[in-house]
Amino acid sequence: ASGSPRLERMYSTLIDETRVLLSMTANVPGREDLVDEHAEIADLIASGNPAAAMDTLARSFHDSRRTLTDQAARVGVLSADGASA
Repeated sequence: ASGSPRLERMYSTLIDETRVLLSMTANVPGREDLVDEHAEIADLIASGNPAAAMDTLARSFHDSRRTLTDQAARVGVLSADGASA
């Protein structure tokens, strides 16, 4: 615990929102590769190749953002361009 009530509230909100978004995409086709992708990132870090790990992580974040945005647009939470509906 940080001892900061404000930081703890912000973290709690972030975790809650992350859980909601993950539950929305739990059955999204095409993301079955996540375990392999995360293993690749861990292997790159372990092998001492942080630049490649960061590249892979950036690609993963981009793919995840696209998946979450598309899913949120489908259920009416966001517009197709990612703006709040």
